[in-house]
Amino acid sequence: MTPLPLEALPVVPMPDDLMAYAESLLVEDDLRLEIGEVTEGIGAHGWPVRVVQGRLFDAEGQRETRIVAVYQLLEWVGAVRLVARDRAAYEAHREQLLTALISVEPDFADGRSVCLADSLGPV
Repeated sequence: MTPLPLEALPVVPMPDDLMAYAESLLVEDDLRLEIGEVTEGIGAHGWPVRVVQGRLFDAEGQRETRIVAVYQLLEWVGAVRLVARDRAAYEAHREQLLTALISVEPDFADGRSVCLADSLGPV
């Protein structure tokens, strides 16, 4: 299978417009963004999650598909972004990827973080 890279993005304060924030994580200069399916719900971890799918186009047509999952953590948000340049690999594993994005959960079992503020470091 062609790798589908998943990138963990920094935890940031809750934006006023969550959808605009999600879109900003999908867009890339010089490419046109077309928003696809948007899924909202409570993830397996118990926190609200929004999964936004987008397609990016250049002058020659669709270049890649991107998905961003935004996890709402009280007054903070965490996000992961998947970039799929191989459409066939993405389509073959689409449902598994979406299920995985909704079912992830924070893991503080190693004792390094006792609260979200500890995860952020000095602010």
